[in-house]
Amino acid sequence: MLEQPKQNTLAKRQWYAAHRERKRASERAWYARHRAEKSAKVRARRLANPEHLREQDRQRYHARIDEERAIQRTRRQNKREEILMNKRTWYRANREKINANVKRKRAEHAEETRAKRRLSYARHRKAILQRNRATRAVNSALYRERERRYRHAHPEVALGSNRRRRAYKHGAPLNDLMPAQWMEIQEVQQHCCYYCGKRCRGRLTQDHIQPLSQGGAHTLHNVIGACQSCNSRKGTKPPPIPVQPLLLTLAPAKKRKA
Repeated sequence: MLEQPKQNTLAKRQWYAAHRERKRASERAWYARHRAEKSAKVRARRLANPEHLREQDRQRYHARIDEERAIQRTRRQNKREEILMNKRTWYRANREKINANVKRKRAEHAEETRAKRRLSYARHRKAILQRNRATRAVNSALYRERERRYRHAHPEVALGSNRRRRAYKHGAPLNDLMPAQWMEIQEVQQHCCYYCGKRCRGRLTQDHIQPLSQGGAHTLHNVIGACQSCNSRKGTKPPPIPVQPLLLTLAPAKKRKA
């Protein structure tokens, strides 16, 4: 490395200004020769005093925080593509670990996360609704096509959604019958009408033992399978024969919102 003159401060500055490039080249060459040794010393010092060095780093950062942020912004702008590529590569290599950590943190802080989301939504509700409306307007055709394909592929889910909507409009006190439960009711009845015994595989209708118009619930214990004619004939009257609804089921009910 170049030797600096042992003189006063002004002479040192003048010498450094005259030999700046040579000085930097000499320092880079020295560092390249001693990089491994220097890195080992730094790691050893950090392992010996981790908290002290972290505190020094924090103080140094906060002392020049505006300058540090400006440097980081400039670096992100100049190397945006490289940074994004590195992030994608790192995520692909550690995807399982990242997902496991996210699930664990969500489970540990579920209530705190929900509270933060509710608070954020309350603060930015107008902006979120406006953004959602703009997104739906741009992608309305795509959403309609996606919904049409899904309903075509899952007719039982679409039909169950329509029935729950009808129950909601009638003010049903309980509205948790799911498509899987309705399929289980039909299988227990062997796809036959409960009243007349006619086999109607795929054509059974949901008959509410206590009609929705009279305060009945759209739930497992108030629904049986009936053919269209028997269901229409019964209407809002009591069942023509004694009814034993399905009380136990393996299929889950609709989750209720807290």
